[in-house]
Amino acid sequence: MNDNSPELDLKDFARWLKGRYGEATQAPQTPQNIRDAATATWSNWDRTRRRAEVYTFERLAAADGDGEQKPIELNTPFGSLQFMHQPQSGRWRVVFHCHSDVLQKYRDATPRIRIGSQTLALSAVTPAGISRGTVPEGLGPQDLIAIEMA
Repeated sequence: MNDNSPELDLKDFARWLKGRYGEATQAPQTPQNIRDAATATWSNWDRTRRRAEVYTFERLAAADGDGEQKPIELNTPFGSLQFMHQPQSGRWRVVFHCHSDVLQKYRDATPRIRIGSQTLALSAVTPAGISRGTVPEGLGPQDLIAIEMA
């Protein structure tokens, strides 16, 4: 194959590639026990997800970084999560405000947030629709993965 040719044909290229590198090799097949374990894990996660109401955050935009202590607020189908940085401790405080249209359903529920590799149980939702918690040290709103109402 002429490497400088402006007219490249896909069949010629494939023949050239095969001649240069030989036959393609097959990747080893994943053992059946690993495939079975992956299927069982997925099924278990899917059943759990269907029982609980979970809202997953795809990505959280970074704070604007202007130096002011503004709360970061995220809206979910259940309510809003508000993160406030506490400079004296260096940790984040989270307050959940339940939407009024679902308050009856979630009153006394314990919202859980998945943040980093941890799950944080907030306080029970009050009759006013509020739940609170403190984010573990070293984590912040940028580490938020999901909120679950169980």
